[in-house]
Amino acid sequence: MCPPTQTKCPVVPTTCPPTPLGARNDLFGWVSNSPAGEIDVQTTHDYGCTAVKKCPGVLVPATNAIAGGSAYDPRFQAAWSSDGINLSLDGLRNCDLICRGVAVRILGATSVVSGLAVHDSAQRLYQLETVPGAFGVVTYDIKDPKTTCFQAIDRCTGKTVTANGVAGGLAYDEGRGLLFLSTSEPGAATWSHFIHVFRAAAPCQPVCRWQITGNCMTTLGPVTGLAYDNCASMLYATDGIQVLEIAVGDPTQCQFRSARCCSAVARYRGLALTSGWTLEHIGRNCLLKPCASCPNMYLRTTGGDPSLGNTSFGLQLVNAPGGPGQFAGLYLRVGGCTAGFPLFCSSFHAYPGVGPFITPLVGASCSGTATWPLPIPPVAAYCGIKLCAQALVICQSSPGTGVGVSNALQFPITN
Repeated sequence: MCPPTQTKCPVVPTTCPPTPLGARNDLFGWVSNSPAGEIDVQTTHDYGCTAVKKCPGVLVPATNAIAGGSAYDPRFQAAWSSDGINLSLDGLRNCDLICRGVAVRILGATSVVSGLAVHDSAQRLYQLETVPGAFGVVTYDIKDPKTTCFQAIDRCTGKTVTANGVAGGLAYDEGRGLLFLSTSEPGAATWSHFIHVFRAAAPCQPVCRWQITGNCMTTLGPVTGLAYDNCASMLYATDGIQVLEIAVGDPTQCQFRSARCCSAVARYRGLALTSGWTLEHIGRNCLLKPCASCPNMYLRTTGGDPSLGNTSFGLQLVNAPGGPGQFAGLYLRVGGCTAGFPLFCSSFHAYPGVGPFITPLVGASCSGTATWPLPIPPVAAYCGIKLCAQALVICQSSPGTGVGVSNALQFPITN
């Protein structure tokens, strides 16, 4: 827990749970190693494309050169992965397995899963599969993976550009509600790579198609993964050897432009992007009698990352006075925390803001908990906006009424 006197949590790892995975967005992808697959994480072009970490023992080696997929789930700070046949959800902080199951495939026994993308605000997982000349998209409900890992709810099929083409990458634009899908078409000696744009409501009906330009990715094999940064309007594509930035204008008009190139740290069979952000704890908590003395009370985030479309994100006051007559009110300020002014026995930093949003403190004394959902809208214009949150406590008892103040939290809305 955060000590009451601590004003700013240190760089991750930290003792203030839960925390960001890191301050920056990192790329990652599933890799088909032997005897087991793994997830490799690397920095983006802005940070030199260097290796960050690995999560070993994820799924089994793929049996097909195009098989595999990766997607990021901000609710659990976790990676969805596929080896072409199975799906797995694994936490990226501790490399812990959350759930695993056999994928639904709709193109027959020779088809393999070749791409994954998460639609955060709808809690959907899109799965791309392919055989030469065709692709399929299966939509899964992933509202509660810890109970039911995934459940297929929709499916459709489409054709690649040529009869021998394969589909190998999938990414989702949370702000616009669009899917990006890559196909690679073999020629006599080289491959041609294309980005196809689909609306999420019709994931097999193309809006437009753009051929990837430039000399970044090798033409010796297919594109194996796509990832999208909602805040930077940047698409990333990999062939497992190189990673290419593609700047995105209006994707419905196929306004794309090839940008920087760097080396992949592993032979990716999928590509995704984590949500980078910072979490700052400001001020200290305090309680005045007749509130119980609860020195370990603090305000924290819950539900993963404050990323676009994450409907599970929220704020939670823990280790507070609990029981009948105990309440907490949350204040929220857009624009970050202020220097603050004295209030009761501490200082208040979420002013001017909105609130209080009052809820009972559930639990016994000094184990009381109050939770406030704070779903992040899928609006790209909100990227980077800082929020400040702070809670006030009211303790009603026979001797009178006590009050208290929590620490304040400051964090930005992220990708």
